[in-house]
Amino acid sequence: MEYSFQIKHFRLLECHFKLNTDFDAQKRKETYLSGDIQVQHKTDKNLVTVVLSINSNNPEQPFIFSVSIQGVFEFNRTPPTEKLKRIVNINCASIMFPFLREAIADLTHRALLPPVYMQPFNFEAAYNGLLQSQSAETVKRKKIKKKSP
Repeated sequence: MEYSFQIKHFRLLECHFKLNTDFDAQKRKETYLSGDIQVQHKTDKNLVTVVLSINSNNPEQPFIFSVSIQGVFEFNRTPPTEKLKRIVNINCASIMFPFLREAIADLTHRALLPPVYMQPFNFEAAYNGLLQSQSAETVKRKKIKKKSP
């Protein structure tokens, strides 16, 4: 059976930005930004609240930042747990990502830096990779249990 949902609202939950005063742009030919993207959710009846966050605290960057946004999605009916996890981690996160990118571009622009436009992110590949690593960990644990007396 088909599940449909609509976006109720988005909002900026948390935003931290700090210039790295020790960063010397003259010494570096290229600057790479690194960050960890996280997706979390909670369900209340047919409403699913999704939090998409990115954190970057690499001292080799011109700045450090942390941004979290929240989206509330209303489903026609709540999917089973595994299906919901897939929808949240792929579809909902993909819908929210442009808002996260915009917040980071705006922060860097307001800091009088060239705006940073984050590259697109493949949430489907990330989720599938997570499932594979969890599956590999489960197999590893099972093997360890078999070795125990």
